[in-house]
Amino acid sequence: MSQSTALYSKSLSAQDLLMAFGAISQKWAPGQPFEFHLATNVAGFHFSVSSPPETFLSHKIVLKFLDSIKDRSIVVAVRGHIRRASNPQGSVNYKCEDGVIGTWTLDVQNDPELAPPLLAAVEASVHLTTYLDIVGKSSSELDKAALAIRERSVADLNEAVQRLAVFLTRLAEDEVRRRRELEESLETAYHEKRDELELTDRRRTDAFEERKRQWEDELAKKQQAFQERVSEFETRESKHMRRALLKEIKDVLKESERVTLSESTDSKRWWVHGTVWGGALVTTGVAGLMAYKLFTEAAFDWHILLALSASFFAFIAMMVYYLRWNDLWFRQHADAEFAARRYKADILRASWIAELLNEWAKEGKGDLPADLLAAYTRGLFLDASPSRPVDHPLDHMTSLMRRATEISFGKTGVRVKGHDPRQSGG
Repeated sequence: MSQSTALYSKSLSAQDLLMAFGAISQKWAPGQPFEFHLATNVAGFHFSVSSPPETFLSHKIVLKFLDSIKDRSIVVAVRGHIRRASNPQGSVNYKCEDGVIGTWTLDVQNDPELAPPLLAAVEASVHLTTYLDIVGKSSSELDKAALAIRERSVADLNEAVQRLAVFLTRLAEDEVRRRRELEESLETAYHEKRDELELTDRRRTDAFEERKRQWEDELAKKQQAFQERVSEFETRESKHMRRALLKEIKDVLKESERVTLSESTDSKRWWVHGTVWGGALVTTGVAGLMAYKLFTEAAFDWHILLALSASFFAFIAMMVYYLRWNDLWFRQHADAEFAARRYKADILRASWIAELLNEWAKEGKGDLPADLLAAYTRGLFLDASPSRPVDHPLDHMTSLMRRATEISFGKTGVRVKGHDPRQSGG
């Protein structure tokens, strides 16, 4: 079957193909080395050489090959090619598979400028013809008719193939057009449906946000009302608890104003009372007895004076101790009672200040002015200093007895002499 990219000639023998290769190489690029390759239909009859065109036919390998195929017409060339050795770009190829038609192809390797000289060299060296002429010359009348019918059938088939190609092209174009129209219609429907769904979703979202806002407002109002009720309840409860505690504190302070001691503590004071009063009676009796003896005896006895002085000083010391002890006891009770009254007054004033601050904050007036608060709380809960003991007359007496340097007793009375502390520096 013919090829659309080939040239045709009659089948060449191996010797004729050698001559044709030599002529083509001389007309293509004389003086340059070529690679020649030739294969025949008989195994072992082939060669490949590299040689300039001028010495190609005289090459020993070529001469040996020619000698081996001499007078052997049955050895025909099956395939072969030539190309330049220094520049392998471009080649001339020969192939004959049926032993009737030789097919020539030119490989220019995407170099259009190489095609004209190659074609000219082949045309000058080989008798080229068309595929039909070769078939017509080598076939009988019946083969020519069959070939014509075959060519006509091939032409009809080609025409049908062309019509089918046109139909398929139009079908593909129609499919592409319909696909594009379908895609456009689907895209339009998709956008419309998407816009509709987005609008519906936006409306539902707006409605939900509105309901959510209403719920939040209602919840905020309920929470505010609840907080107000809780605050009011806590205020009332705290006020009630504060006033109840104030009442209890008042009761406690009222009881603390009456300073009373336990029986065990109070019973311990009787030992002091009994001891002091017993000692006073003893020292008084001794002093009275000694004084009586001192005034009734005719002669002065210093032993009696010493006993009288000792009992007198013991009585004075016990009385001073007893009076100062009782004075300290009464003073502590008086200080405790006055402190309880002062603490009660401070509690009442602090409760009043707390009520004032609570009412002031409840009315939203802010903080109470600092100056006013300082004035209200000045001196609050300060501990009062205990009262200072006052000198008792017996203290002066004991002081006089400590300064006495001479004491004399007689029928006329008792005389006491002492020194002035301002003179002695004491």
